[in-house]
Amino acid sequence: MWRTICVCILAGATCQADPGDKVTLKKYAGKTGDRIRVTQSTESVDTSNLDVFGEIKSQVGKSSEVEVTLTEILVEGKDSDGPLEMKRTYEKTNRTEFGKTKTAPIEGKSVLITRKGNTYNFALEDGGPVDRGIAARLDGEFNRTPGIDDFSMYFQETSVATGTSWNIKSPFLSAFEKPFLFDRDKTTGQAKLVSTAMKEGKLHGVIESRAVSPLVSLQGFPADTIKPGSSMTWLWKGEGVVDGTSPNCETVHTLLARTIMQGAESLLESTTTRKVELLPRK
Repeated sequence: MWRTICVCILAGATCQADPGDKVTLKKYAGKTGDRIRVTQSTESVDTSNLDVFGEIKSQVGKSSEVEVTLTEILVEGKDSDGPLEMKRTYEKTNRTEFGKTKTAPIEGKSVLITRKGNTYNFALEDGGPVDRGIAARLDGEFNRTPGIDDFSMYFQETSVATGTSWNIKSPFLSAFEKPFLFDRDKTTGQAKLVSTAMKEGKLHGVIESRAVSPLVSLQGFPADTIKPGSSMTWLWKGEGVVDGTSPNCETVHTLLARTIMQGAESLLESTTTRKVELLPRK
């Protein structure tokens, strides 16, 4: 593999790594002065079938969301726990539903993200608390298991070869078990390193994953609200830098959820595309 890497670097070309060669997948730690833009869009279709006095009536709801953020690392960390200080600016954030687009109040504002010990705290740059919904998402991103769309979530701690698969049951459950409750014993999840290649001196990888789990209940609802046959399927594919030298990546994930309740059935299909790019320094 190292011969392949050296030749690629000298040639400045894109080269496939030798099949079977093992690589160590590394997350980008971040450096002071980094500016990282994330562009994310989601398209969702929710179909509900309701039993109204023996007659099945269907309702279809469509929605879309767009969010563009710029995160600046103000002070990098001295360990593997992440940067000490960051600023995230919400350049664009809106939601379209029933043909109407609404801009979120956070658009155009910045959130200061600071770490003390192992815990991150969030506050608006111009003072005041962060919106509860935004704060919950930030907390999930920085203080718990990385979000399910985080490319590095699927990285193995040990070296893996192209074509190797590994179990992702634990990170899948950690990311989704609130507010959903699953049958943990029947949950399956696998990720696979499909290919690797050197591009402009950086090791890129393609990772695909799939997870399926029976849905048992929803937090805050009676235990028997969710009926047998309910399930969630997760399909994910990502391509990006895997040697820890850059956060750049592009991912696509699709969530398929079937929820059966008394007299009603819901089918949700949601697809999210996400691009992470390290911008030139100022």
